[in-house]
Formats: sequence, C-alpha cells, structure tokens
Amino acid sequence: MKWATTDAMSWRRIGLAGSVFLATLALFGGLAYHFAIVAMWMPLVNSVALIATTPSAPSARPWPIMAGHAATAFVGSLAGWMFGASVLVAIIAATLGLLLMMAARAVHPPAAATGLVFTLHPVPPHVAVPLLMLGAGAVTLIGMALRRWDRPSA
Repeated sequence: MKWATTDAMSWRRIGLAGSVFLATLALFGGLAYHFAIVAMWMPLVNSVALIATTPSAPSARPWPIMAGHAATAFVGSLAGWMFGASVLVAIIAATLGLLLMMAARAVHPPAAATGLVFTLHPVPPHVAVPLLMLGAGAVTLIGMALRRWDRPSA
C-alpha cells in the first residue's frame, strides 16, 4: 500500500505559502497577546495553514471560513461562559459547532478547534466572537488573494 502524498508544489508556491503563513502568524500573535486571548490564535493559525497550502479547497472559501468560525466561536464561548471550562463542556460545544457547520454547508475543519478553545478559555461571547470574526475576516481576505495568485506551475 502506497503512502498518500500531497501534490507537488513549485518553489514559488512554497515561498508564497511560507511567507503568508509567517506574516499572518506574527500579526495574529501580536494581536492575541495584546488582547490577552492567546488561545484564540490557535484556530486561526490552522485556518491560515489551510488557505496557504490549499487556497482552492472548498473549505478555504469565504463562506466556510466565516460561517464555520462564527458557529463554533458562538457555541464554544457561550458554553464556556455559561457552564464553565471543562473537558465535557468543550466536547459537547465542539460537537454542536461541527453539526452547525455541517448544517450550514460551511465545513471549515480548523474552525472545529474554535469550539474547544473558546470553551476551555471562557471569554464573554460579546468580546470573543467579534475578535475571532475579525481574524476570520482577515484569513478570508488572505485566502481570496492567494486564490487570485494561485497558478498551477507549468
């Protein structure tokens, strides 16, 4: 049985993905540190990795990024704020968030981590959700730009 591999990427594409990933990590890391919500950075990092490496993937499109993070952020932050930080609450919140993503046809796998993070690091929804959505909006714009420049190498 062969090991599965990803498609080969040109050096240009590797350089672009690495540069976008590095710049976005630095920006989000600084903002997360400034707002004292460092855990919120983690799901967005996964989103950036997805769009930097596979910008044309269906889950790297604007609707799944925005709606996926919105669903899981809302469910996770509300659950953590109402019921406290616990593994059981996090598991239930992440599962409900995933089900919402699926129902909304907005599956964005990195957003599944948002439900866990927001439950285990409770921040009132009126603070956490807008900040995460700002980050998700930035990820969406970066993804749109990368799709524009994503050209198969000849």
